[in-house]
Amino acid sequence: MIDIIQLRKTYNVLDRMSLGKHPFAEEELTWEVANSRPVKQSLADAARIIAVYGNLLNVVTQSTNFKVYTLGRAGQQAFHVDMEDAKSIAVASNSILITRLAKNINDCVGRESMRSITAVDLGKWLVQEGFLEIKDKQKNKVATAKGLELGIITKERIRENGENYFFNRYTPKAQRYIIDHLPEISEFLQGKVYAPDYANEEGEEV
Repeated sequence: MIDIIQLRKTYNVLDRMSLGKHPFAEEELTWEVANSRPVKQSLADAARIIAVYGNLLNVVTQSTNFKVYTLGRAGQQAFHVDMEDAKSIAVASNSILITRLAKNINDCVGRESMRSITAVDLGKWLVQEGFLEIKDKQKNKVATAKGLELGIITKERIRENGENYFFNRYTPKAQRYIIDHLPEISEFLQGKVYAPDYANEEGEEV
């Protein structure tokens, strides 16, 4: 039996984490938080809820295949911005975490009808473009030579258990580059090939 209160709590955890937010506090989402017992329990609860729903769906449809598509809240459109939207997003004056950059973008151009962009979304695109890479088969991403040139700063820290981990900070230069490429990132997230418009405001090719 799925308790409605448990369902709401599990949804809130997943929703906040999808936006790069701490699920239980107004802080940045870190690896330690994501790997904590309460979050792991919420993820286990979510898996159980999805399994229950999947079984019910299969009974109703007599289908043996169950697929889950995470496209944001019901009725939401995919994340999409154009160049005019991108121009309205301010760059932080200092280096920031990618979760903060995603929040700044959503705060500026986010709409109720549109899915928010996440730190994970931005990270996937940065890996695709060769600015980040996975370090030693770990989950941490680090800047490549191309990323360092762009202004991505990789730092290393040691956890309490002695393990090292990496995180990245994004300088104003790197922030500006990512923001200017949000139309391309939008297309990437939708699985489309980005086709930039090379015409200027007067309608002439540049």
